[in-house]
Amino acid sequence: DTEIVRGQVTAGSKFALIQIRQGRAVGVACMNNAREFTALKRLLTLAHLPDVRALADPATDLRKLLQQAPG
Repeated sequence: DTEIVRGQVTAGSKFALIQIRQGRAVGVACMNNAREFTALKRLLTLAHLPDVRALADPATDLRKLLQQAPG
């Protein structure tokens, strides 16, 4: 089991935590960012993760990344 932190975990910041088990996302949590949470919920339905580095980078457009990900 691993976790990906998207963004900086500091007081008042926006960040997301993505929990990975056996190569699949099994949980997501967002702080101060409902927009990303909406996109990350789709991640839970994917059989394969998109590029992990891109997923961790808050500058990456999540909607575009997830549209390109294999189902």
